[in-house]
Amino acid sequence: QMLSSEDKQPQISWGSWVLRRHKGAWFAEKKVQSHSYQIQWSGQSILKLPNGDLLKFSIQKGQGLKLGSMPLTIQSRLDNPICKPFAKRPSKTMKKWWQEFAIPAHLRMDWPMIYCGSELAMVPKLFICE
Repeated sequence: QMLSSEDKQPQISWGSWVLRRHKGAWFAEKKVQSHSYQIQWSGQSILKLPNGDLLKFSIQKGQGLKLGSMPLTIQSRLDNPICKPFAKRPSKTMKKWWQEFAIPAHLRMDWPMIYCGSELAMVPKLFICE
C-alpha cells in the first residue's frame, strides 16, 4: 500500500491509530468513526456535532448567511451538491471544491454542510455559496 500510485489513498490501521497518505505525505491519526447526521439549527450560538466538532454562530450585520424563513440544516456530506461560492468562478460539484481546497478524502464525509431549505448555503471554513 505504501507504494501505491499517487491518486490512491492508502491507509494502514494499527490499534486505535491509522496511517494515511495525502498529497504524498503520510499522517498518523487516531481512528475516528464517521457519523452521518442532519440537525436543524434552532438559533443556538454553539452547536456540538455528533463527531465532537463545534459550530459557532454569531450575528454580524452584512456578513455571512442571510437568514430568511427557510430552516437551516447542518448535515454531513450525504451527496455531491453543485455550488458556486465565488463570483466569476464556475459552479462545481463539492468533490471538485474538496479537491481544489486540498481537503483529504477521509475528512469530507464528516465535514458539516449548511443548507437553507434544500439549497447548499455554506461549507464552514471554506465558503458561502452564492
